[in-house]
Amino acid sequence: MQRCSRLVSMISWSAFLLAAMLLSPVFVQPAEAAGPVRGEQAPGFILSDLTGGQYKLPDNGRGKILIFHFWGSTCGYCREEIRILRLLHQENRKDLLPLSINVGETPLVVKKFIDKLEPGYPVLLDSNSAVAKQYGILGIPVTFLVDREGIIRFRIFGEINEKDLRKLLNVMLARK
Repeated sequence: MQRCSRLVSMISWSAFLLAAMLLSPVFVQPAEAAGPVRGEQAPGFILSDLTGGQYKLPDNGRGKILIFHFWGSTCGYCREEIRILRLLHQENRKDLLPLSINVGETPLVVKKFIDKLEPGYPVLLDSNSAVAKQYGILGIPVTFLVDREGIIRFRIFGEINEKDLRKLLNVMLARK
């Protein structure tokens, strides 16, 4: 009898948790969070960099392959990803413009983190997360690869590695 009661209790508890997850807004992605998808024009934006300069896209990226790397200082993978982007940028300055877009942090926090990494390409501040919302960013890191015409070709959720990123970039670089 006690075993049956425990089983009924477990089933009831499991049903409650499942219903809570399905009905909870945490598990339901709002329509505006979906963001642009592969094959669509990358939405334009204007953001400041750490020196106070402004980057306006698509204007500042015309004719280049763009990498939008949404990141934060608490992201464990982001330090290595910034190193990878620096290396790829050094190898392909003429054709490639990485933009590391910090989401939701103050310039002071970003500067302290980035100064140690010396990326050599623009680090942009999305302090109010407006661009992150525009791109449907719900967690970091997320990386977009945008072709020379401003079309999103790839969207990568989570950690990027050098080998796979090189493969994707080589496909895009081959299209002149």
